[in-house]
Amino acid sequence: MNQIAEKIYVETNYPGVNVGTIVTRKGLICIDTPSFPRDARNWSTRVHQIHPYAVEYLVLTDFHGDRILNSRWLNAAIITHQITEEKLNSYDKRYPQSLLDSLIARNPDCGRELTSSPVEQPALSFNHDLTIGYGRRMITLLHRPGPTSATIWVHLPNDGVLFTSDSVVSQQLADFLSRKSVNYHNLQMPPELVFGLRAYYGTMYVLALLRTGVDSSSESFRAAVEATVAAAEARAS
Repeated sequence: MNQIAEKIYVETNYPGVNVGTIVTRKGLICIDTPSFPRDARNWSTRVHQIHPYAVEYLVLTDFHGDRILNSRWLNAAIITHQITEEKLNSYDKRYPQSLLDSLIARNPDCGRELTSSPVEQPALSFNHDLTIGYGRRMITLLHRPGPTSATIWVHLPNDGVLFTSDSVVSQQLADFLSRKSVNYHNLQMPPELVFGLRAYYGTMYVLALLRTGVDSSSESFRAAVEATVAAAEARAS
């Protein structure tokens, strides 16, 4: 687990998805859950070792099975985009076998524990953006382009941190940013995300705008990101 800012943590070693947690004065906010039950249980234990607070909210950044199937292990109120809520409501009480089969095919060993458990319904959903305030710590959930129509980014502007779900991936151009994608020409980024934001994904900083398809793992690219951030910070000071 890495601490990337004050009271903000990420774990990138679980197979499937990266997960994060934010400590607030009222409780923990977790971002996504590991894809497989043993990892989800492990993450729940580690989250509570960070701070004894209960998990107040779990943000699911899209409706793919690798993010939603193990939400019950965090025992928290779930926040999703409205489209994700509609998708979950469409299931007949339990998650469909097709979601399990996809993960089992990806990792047969870890997938053996998967079961068609009852669907966890969101306590709160939104259509565009949603901001949760805890004094100085502002957490904004943004509906942004991604591999699903319900992709959420989690932005902490005062901490300079952005969780991008699968919209930004390391060492490759995200599929939805391909010129062949229907979403490519609809891609709209707020200026602060394009020009001044240090976005954390995995173990590297990447630029939110990836239309060029540049390799985000290259030293020159990372240096350009840092230069962009420094310039933006200088203008703001």
